[in-house]
Amino acid sequence: MLGNTFSGKALYRVTFDSNVEGTALLDLGEVKWCAAARLNGTDLGARFFGPFRWPVTLRKGRNVLEITVANLLVNQVGDDAIRDRILRDFQPNGKYDRFLRPFDKQNHESGLFGPVTLTESSEP
Repeated sequence: MLGNTFSGKALYRVTFDSNVEGTALLDLGEVKWCAAARLNGTDLGARFFGPFRWPVTLRKGRNVLEITVANLLVNQVGDDAIRDRILRDFQPNGKYDRFLRPFDKQNHESGLFGPVTLTESSEP
């Protein structure tokens, strides 16, 4: 676990074997908050809002899937102890503290929650 105040990126990597070669749909399921994907070294792009899905081309045999997930800055600045330290040095932003901070505290959780699926596709 990276801790409640970690703000940054985490890399998930899995190697798997496929019995078929061809197109498929990669679906990451639930992601908090943004993700980029690579399959066999090919960049599939990034998504900030779901659905976190990409058309992919599988190799027959060994495949390597890499998912990079980034969370929100709130994990760094939303922690009460850190927020208190920031408030000692900077004037509070009334709009943030009144409206956004409660929202941010509700969105503290981050990572790749899935389920991650690959579904064969008949489309090219």
